[in-house]
Amino acid sequence: PAGGMGGDEGWPLSITQLKPRTLVRGTIEGFIAGIILMTFGWGCANPSASVKDTRSLLGTIVTITAYGDSYEQTRGAVDRVFSEISRLEAIFSKYKAESEISSINNSKDKTKPIKVSDETFYLIKKSIEFSKISGGAFDITVAPLLELWGFGKAPILEAPDEKKIKEVLKYTGFDKIRLDESKKVISFSDTRV
Repeated sequence: PAGGMGGDEGWPLSITQLKPRTLVRGTIEGFIAGIILMTFGWGCANPSASVKDTRSLLGTIVTITAYGDSYEQTRGAVDRVFSEISRLEAIFSKYKAESEISSINNSKDKTKPIKVSDETFYLIKKSIEFSKISGGAFDITVAPLLELWGFGKAPILEAPDEKKIKEVLKYTGFDKIRLDESKKVISFSDTRV
């Protein structure tokens, strides 16, 4: 979006401006810390205010501790960071039925083009780049495999057998994602991906 990562809140970057190394190196905590540092400048010599806030986001507990020159500035920055995390979660969470990622995952025929937002297209495109760089160690198509192992909605009591694993592996792999940059659409080589 114009103006940065949440519209008009004054963020210095949008997700499309981040370089691959920035995204690869960053964990959720690093990303949040980076946003806080950019919001405050690169630190305060003698911070006079601190704010610590904890919220349930991204399927986990997120705690932010920030220091600044005034409570109002610090509180505002922490609130903006949580707002941005919430905004990104609303778009990219596979656990929120109304998210764009859930819409993609629940698409009836994934072999047909699926129109996505610029941010989602960029994230998928960069994810494929990271998959290539990592030799497939990073792969956004592994949800069926994770669910088979009990990391989805239905927990399992025992490990799946090798036959089931091999069957599911046929429908995973970043190489099964198709991108059309001119139309900002994605599709998959198989609807089971």
